[in-house]
Amino acid sequence: MILSTFSVVAVSLAGLVLLHVGYLACTRPIRTSASWRASAALLAVSIPAGSWLVWASLEWIPASLRVGAVCLFLAGCLVYLELRSVLSRGYSLRIMLDLTGRDMGETLERLRFDYGNGVGVRGLLVRRLKTLARLRLVHLDGHQIGPLTPLGRVVAVTGSALRQALRMEGVG
Repeated sequence: MILSTFSVVAVSLAGLVLLHVGYLACTRPIRTSASWRASAALLAVSIPAGSWLVWASLEWIPASLRVGAVCLFLAGCLVYLELRSVLSRGYSLRIMLDLTGRDMGETLERLRFDYGNGVGVRGLLVRRLKTLARLRLVHLDGHQIGPLTPLGRVVAVTGSALRQALRMEGVG
């Protein structure tokens, strides 16, 4: 019973992801800066529809387990959305956090200086490079950066493959 319940959730979630990624692949040639609205609308319809599908497909199990299955489906949807967000918007989120509380906006030069809690773009880049070196993903020796370690190559190839599979063109 648990395996079949999980299978219904997994198939529904896979269907949602494939539908969204397929939509992104098909609309790539005609995509504009406002195309995110159609993508969001597709998800806004697909997630409740998927929840209903999970609920309806499991009518033979107790309602409490069906609620859990729907929650598992919704958690899977959140993981998918967060994965897309992390892969595409990491730097944008940092900029938004730096602009929080600045009602009048900010100049590009000041934002560049303050970026990353005051370390600036250069400081943030150095901090990220040191983190990559500490995680043994890249060699860092003074001003020499690289090459990637074997683990770094695996992470880079995996991240690139995920971005391609999710139809994500740009970073940041």
